[in-house]
Amino acid sequence: MRLRRVLSSILLVFFLAFPLFLRFWITPAFAGPDLQEMLRILRWPESVVVSGKTLSARLDRNQIVYGWPWDVPNNDWKKAPTSWQEDNGVNAGKPGQEPRYLGYTFERELYTNDWFPIDAPNQVAPAKRDMRTLAQVGVRGNGDRDSDYTWGVIQTVLARYHRTIGFENDINSFIMNPSFLWPRGSFREETLTKYFKILSEPRPGVTGTVRHWHYRKDLGGIYYDTISIQWDVLPDFIVESIDPGTTKAKPGETYHGRVVVKCVPDGSYASDPITRQLYRALYGDDVKFLRSFRVPFGITAGGKTAVTNLPQELPGVYKIEPLGEGTFVIDFAWQVPAGWSRPTIVLASEINWPYRGVLPLEAVRIVEAGEINAVNNYKAVEVPVEGVVDLAVDVAFPTKKYVMSWMSDAVFPSATVKVFRTDGGRDPVKFRLTMT
Repeated sequence: MRLRRVLSSILLVFFLAFPLFLRFWITPAFAGPDLQEMLRILRWPESVVVSGKTLSARLDRNQIVYGWPWDVPNNDWKKAPTSWQEDNGVNAGKPGQEPRYLGYTFERELYTNDWFPIDAPNQVAPAKRDMRTLAQVGVRGNGDRDSDYTWGVIQTVLARYHRTIGFENDINSFIMNPSFLWPRGSFREETLTKYFKILSEPRPGVTGTVRHWHYRKDLGGIYYDTISIQWDVLPDFIVESIDPGTTKAKPGETYHGRVVVKCVPDGSYASDPITRQLYRALYGDDVKFLRSFRVPFGITAGGKTAVTNLPQELPGVYKIEPLGEGTFVIDFAWQVPAGWSRPTIVLASEINWPYRGVLPLEAVRIVEAGEINAVNNYKAVEVPVEGVVDLAVDVAFPTKKYVMSWMSDAVFPSATVKVFRTDGGRDPVKFRLTMT
């Protein structure tokens, strides 16, 4: 009887303690951001004074906000798919609703709630928005305090924002907006900073926000849209090498080559001590991607797209997906195009940004827009072509210059050769050359 009583006590203690033990066992090492530690790293105050009222810092869905929605005069609420009070564990008497403003930012500006239902009744695809610059709407510019890395993070979110609001096709992306599409390479900080206002800078574990303004002809006015920006580890894509598979090519033959590309984390964020400390507090010392990527890839021989086993997204554009950290080998097949008349042929490869002409401009639809270092995205090699001889002789004409070339197996004491203009003209000139 006594033994049974002892066993019952042991079992009771075990069952009471087991949930607590299980909780510690399955809880990850990092259970969430520590507000005090984040404020210490950011050197932000624990409170700010707005209109004579002291507002304390708090975490609102991983965003540092000062004060509460009810601290904003005339703040309004709307029914929404999300619920502010449930997400924050606060009973505000507003179930299933979101406030327009969460409180205030570190700079004492109103903190717009990204979950608040938009005022405009119908969304417009980012690619079709009639954008307005900050100067046009009378908003102070961003200045030069925000790093290239921060804008790279912003670019990442903006490039896929169309999906967030229900537009799946990448042709609807901000990248395809006329304000950023031309000239080539305009989807960059130099252009975006004119249209997007940073309300709060994204940091590891701290959600940032940006705002832009666009004219709605159907509604007869200018509306703004506030977008949440989650910090991210940016990628750096590299074309490391091209092996053409031969040291000399012959027209009509098929060759099998290999391209080696790399995907590595862009660690330049570490130059900012605050971001570095926040990242270390959240993820440790190892720099690692927080997601995988999808990028365009191109390989050409003499300007003609080579053949690979990768899925083709667009003409001349292959797609690599998913892509994470590491080295990747891509096999391809190529030929010297018919009628080739030059003594060498160039094999070129490009990944992600279409800057060097291998990838067509349309490839911007699927770029990983957060890459801020495109220096190593391109590589080219030159392969000699058998049967083509370049005399490299300038023939002096009254106003033009020409270069002679011919097939080596057609060189006789008297042969007809083609002479190509080097002044930009397209029409070759034929004449008879007598060799002595």
